Amino acid sequence: MRRRVELKLIFSEERVARGIYDSLMPDNIDFPEGLEMNMSLSDRILMIDLASTDRFETLISTLEEIFSHIQLALDVLEESVNRYA
Repeated sequence: MRRRVELKLIFSEERVARGIYDSLMPDNIDFPEGLEMNMSLSDRILMIDLASTDRFETLISTLEEIFSHIQLALDVLEESVNRYA
């Protein structure tokens, strides 16, 4: 059975959305068999489409990892803005 999640993340600024998109791109390569992630960016909106033919738990743990990476990227972006403001 194929399981699929679509995320639509709307950020306050286009540059923040671009920073998150760029930070996730390396993770979007060489996914394990049965797991697929596609992303698109339009202005302030980042779309993430995640699909899995594996167990539902695999999809959930991948989502948790994606959200963890997004939070880390947001923290880094905020720190750099505060440091150079």
